[in-house]
Amino acid sequence: MPTVIQSGQREKSEIDLTISFPRPFTSAPSVVVTGLWDGGPRGVERPDILHIFNANSFRVHSDNRTSPGEARYIIHWMARGNVR
Repeated sequence: MPTVIQSGQREKSEIDLTISFPRPFTSAPSVVVTGLWDGGPRGVERPDILHIFNANSFRVHSDNRTSPGEARYIIHWMARGNVR
């Protein structure tokens, strides 16, 4: 089974954001996320927590999220694992 790295980014507008992998892994991969505010020098006040992840998707939980009239909050992610 080959090992691959998949990555992407999504805007986070809810407390919980579920991200599906473009290509499912054979088991839960290693996942790293970084949250950044787009368009403003604003610090991230609360950590983004990874939970409920499996071979198909993972969930990011935090109070950091886009609100109307504010800068967008973007989750950048990278996952490494085996695929068929």
